[in-house]
Amino acid sequence: MLQNPHSTYLRKCHVSDLICFTLSWVPYALLTYRFWWVCDDAFISFRYARNWALGNGLRYNLGDHIPVEGFSNFLWVAVCAVVEYFKLSITFWPLMLSFLCGSTLLYLFFNTLRYRLALNLPQSCMAVLFLGCSPPFAVWSTSGLETMPFTLLIFITFERLILRRHSIAPIVAGIAGLALGLMRTDGIYWAILLAIITIISRRLASQKYRREIFIFLVITLVGYGIYWVCRYSYYYLPFSNTTYAKIDLSAATLVRGIYYVIIQFLTTNTLFIIAPGFFVALSKGRLPIGIPILIMSMAAIAYSILTSGDFMPFGRFLLPTLVFNTILFAWMLKDVGGQSTRRRISVYAIALIVIGFGVLPGWDINMVPESFRVPFHFRHNSPDYHSEYAIWHFAKRNSESWVKEGKLLKKHTKPGDSLVEGPIGAVGYYSGLFIYDRNGLVNREVAFMDVKNRPPRSPGHDKKVRPEFFINKKPTIMFSCLVTDQELSLHIQRMKRRAIANHYVAEYFSISEGNDNRGPSGSEYLLILRHIKEGANPDTAWHRVMDSLAEINGY
Repeated sequence: MLQNPHSTYLRKCHVSDLICFTLSWVPYALLTYRFWWVCDDAFISFRYARNWALGNGLRYNLGDHIPVEGFSNFLWVAVCAVVEYFKLSITFWPLMLSFLCGSTLLYLFFNTLRYRLALNLPQSCMAVLFLGCSPPFAVWSTSGLETMPFTLLIFITFERLILRRHSIAPIVAGIAGLALGLMRTDGIYWAILLAIITIISRRLASQKYRREIFIFLVITLVGYGIYWVCRYSYYYLPFSNTTYAKIDLSAATLVRGIYYVIIQFLTTNTLFIIAPGFFVALSKGRLPIGIPILIMSMAAIAYSILTSGDFMPFGRFLLPTLVFNTILFAWMLKDVGGQSTRRRISVYAIALIVIGFGVLPGWDINMVPESFRVPFHFRHNSPDYHSEYAIWHFAKRNSESWVKEGKLLKKHTKPGDSLVEGPIGAVGYYSGLFIYDRNGLVNREVAFMDVKNRPPRSPGHDKKVRPEFFINKKPTIMFSCLVTDQELSLHIQRMKRRAIANHYVAEYFSISEGNDNRGPSGSEYLLILRHIKEGANPDTAWHRVMDSLAEINGY
């Protein structure tokens, strides 16, 4: 136990502790390197950050219209704006910062187990391995999104409010709570929940808390209130536009949220540690801390269900559950191991096996057969079920492809052109075009649509519209994609049959990489559907395209 009741989790570690922690951290670093990637949605934040850094305001599309808050991570956008301002690599430094946040979380977690919860060195190291070697933790240690910094802030706030022995650290907790509220739209609700849990915890421990909780709430809520007034006066909406675009509570979306949670549990089996963890947390002497840990574990599950889950891979919404479940895992090691050296060694051996099995989904090896997972398929934009690893690989590959597409669009368009697009991240960032968003993240007319009669799609994409939805806006480019030479003719034929063919005509550009424009599937092309110039004859425009296509095909 701690000799100094007021010492913090930043207490100086012994050299042996630092060495053992480092050895436990290395597998996490290697796994993170394996999953190093930039999620396409991160580029939405990057574009807001770039416009802000350039002095154009915190907006996605430039113009004199009311800006749209198409992000849900203000503080992270601010961090990325600093990166953009100093012209640093936006595809490296936010990822590195996120990885450093993950490493910091592991260290604080280790220190808390050693000096607050009084676990021995092997138990603490096992817990670090359990968390750090979990594929979801490694996947979301980069990505370019705010997921890992957000999770770190949750843990810091929790530690300063609940895990600190004898008294709350209200000022540090308040600053962390405010940062939590600014880091993500739902962060303020997590901060309020933490305040409620703190009251429960301190009452169970028969400790004073009112003054400290008051200070915490003043710092958090007053600070957030100032931010909210500023953002409302800029965007004229009480919540971010992404909230309206993604959240549509109904029985069907709740079921999808339940399926999301089930799939994540069936993939990341170590999440099941919460079941035996209940008994460990509720054991005598642990209630003041055990109950808050259980609540935090369950809160992330409830949040995932209420928001209908997330289309991205490896359950990023459940990261807080994973963190707090790991404390339960560490307690189990302590309780089951007992005082016997032989028994402890056996328990540690079993723990290593559990950790080993837990890392397997990172290589697309799942302990639960696919036949058990398929019935809970929740990404309804695809008729077929795919593993979380396959979804991650698909998302990584798509993001890289959209980076290429965005750069090519910039090359073949001019300032002031506009584009209708679904995945607006990398395409929007690199092209710089005015974007009409089919998913409604940066378009209010889509975000406020009523979709009650629609069947649910992939989480966050229920309101997706066809490109023709924006026909009255007269976008310069109605559609764009990268295709191989085998696909080019088919895509153009389909475009010609569309009802908007009287207003738009296909154009294609060969993708040249050095002296060779042939990919693994043959030559590649940027294919777009561009608005026909006023007064031009649509039939003539399409005849030119078909004649050019015939030359490529050799007839």
